[in-house]
Formats: sequence, C-alpha cells, structure tokens
Amino acid sequence: MVNFPNLQQQGFQSSLSCLTIAYTLQETVLYHVERKSDVFVASFDQKAAFDTVRFRALFLKLGRLGFTGKFLRIIIATYTNLKAYVQISGLTSESIAVSRSVRQSGVFSTFLYLVYVNDLLNDLALSGYMVLRFCQ
Repeated sequence: MVNFPNLQQQGFQSSLSCLTIAYTLQETVLYHVERKSDVFVASFDQKAAFDTVRFRALFLKLGRLGFTGKFLRIIIATYTNLKAYVQISGLTSESIAVSRSVRQSGVFSTFLYLVYVNDLLNDLALSGYMVLRFCQ
C-alpha cells in the first residue's frame, strides 16, 4: 500500500506548516524529557531541495503512485531535453542541459517534490524511529 503523502510531511500541505511541526517536535521532546527517557533528534538540510530532484527517479516514483498515461507523458515531455540559459545585462549564454531540478516557484513543483521525498519518509517511518519532517 502506498502512503502518499506520508503523514509526517508537513511542508506544502493544506492546514500544516513549519509551526505545526515545530510544535510537534517540542511536545515530543518534552514528553521524553519528563519521563527521563533518551531522545535523539537528527535533521537533514533541504537547502536547494528542488534542485536535487532527479528526473528519471521522479518519473518512476510517479508511475509507482499510479500516475500513468497522458498525465505522466506530459510531465515527462515537460522535463525531457530541458535547457536553461543565463542572461546578464542583455547577453544570453549558450544553453545548458538540465537533468534535475523541478522549476523554482512552479505551481506543480511542490507536488513533484512531495512525490520525490515521500519514499524516504515512508522508509524512515517503517524503521521504527519516529520521524518529524521540517519545512524548508
């Protein structure tokens, strides 16, 4: 069974925010401290998170979630042979092939990023360790 989005995913979710996950973390730590039990917190930096999305992995993950047919073909076409240019003072560079990175500020980019990181959150949840995911 696919768990999407993972319930620990707080970023880019309706009615959830960095505040809700900060509160959950605070309460979790206080709960364990009050019971004099060990509590360990680990985090990972998601700086430039959208830049880390590899297209082929994203397409496979979308397919595993049941996105197929025309929808998946449109997404693949949108990100296939993608090129970027740098423009400074009216001068434009030669094209640069882009093999990863969902569009910054793209309307659909947050959803694509949620798909991309969802497996990690599911695997951590299955590990038996509590997972709290922070916002960017």
